[in-house]
Amino acid sequence: MGEVSDVKNIKMSIGSYTYDKSIAKVKVTKVLSGTATVGSTVSILLPVPINTIVHYEDSEVISCIRSGMTGIFLPKKYDASSYWKIDSDAELYLPDIADYGLTDGRRDVFFYDGSKLIYDDYTYSYQLKSLQDVENLIQDITSKS
Repeated sequence: MGEVSDVKNIKMSIGSYTYDKSIAKVKVTKVLSGTATVGSTVSILLPVPINTIVHYEDSEVISCIRSGMTGIFLPKKYDASSYWKIDSDAELYLPDIADYGLTDGRRDVFFYDGSKLIYDDYTYSYQLKSLQDVENLIQDITSKS
């Protein structure tokens, strides 16, 4: 859980391909799972650029991200085995880009925009009204595993 301090669009080139993505900086305020440290700022590679006129499929939730928003993020921690390989010789090691990454722009993020909770209610059939509801759900799920 944390507050978004910055979001920047980037272009990633791998071999002969270029991808439009973005990176969010998030100040960690609470750790619900994983090894992040409260008070640290982590970088999260987002699957699409933010605040553009182009619509990307499956990006309805992440496209709402803005600096100052509080959210709960369920990203994948990048390690030495985290890379994209395009063609036979082009590789991009994701830890060189960000600490974490999201697999898509819908399922792994929850935001509170000051008036309502923004999340993928199609994926999550629970009636989630607040970040506290999300936190309770995550704790319930992780205690059962």
